[in-house]
Amino acid sequence: MHKPLLADEIISRTLSELALSELEVSRIVSELGKRGLRDPRPLAARKRPPLSEYVKAEVKKSLARVRLDPPDGPPTAAVFHELGKLLLREPKLRRHLGISELQAKIYSALEQEPPEGSDAFKHRCADEAFYLLETFTEKKPGWKAVETIASLLHSGGHANLERASRRVHANRNKYPRNNA
Repeated sequence: MHKPLLADEIISRTLSELALSELEVSRIVSELGKRGLRDPRPLAARKRPPLSEYVKAEVKKSLARVRLDPPDGPPTAAVFHELGKLLLREPKLRRHLGISELQAKIYSALEQEPPEGSDAFKHRCADEAFYLLETFTEKKPGWKAVETIASLLHSGGHANLERASRRVHANRNKYPRNNA
């Protein structure tokens, strides 16, 4: 039988988790700093908070994002891919739905991310690492830097994220974000 936690125990656990989180944040900011920090904010917004505090805040947000379970949201790329293949095979259905052949080709060419069978959490960590590197560093993100930051996001540096990091790096270079 479990005995209930005392308030002091709850507070000490929360404080130790916060300390661990601060250590993770400082390690990630340090890794970003090795590549030369860059301020992505507009000139008018650069006075407050200082860049170092801004980067720390964004890293904390990244840690929170990768550790949240993704909600069941809109259809995945895999669903659109299958739909596109079906619409290309069945022109009557495509015409009935009012979807052009070009749109069906676009749907059928979509790639699922992360690929089926891969670890979604590792992929989220690598994707978030690429975002941090792309946003806050002077140098273009390399897959090794993505792996280092992703590993810190994943488990404080104790995980092998080489495959996920290489895949995210290749995909982001193949399909860059709009702001890059």
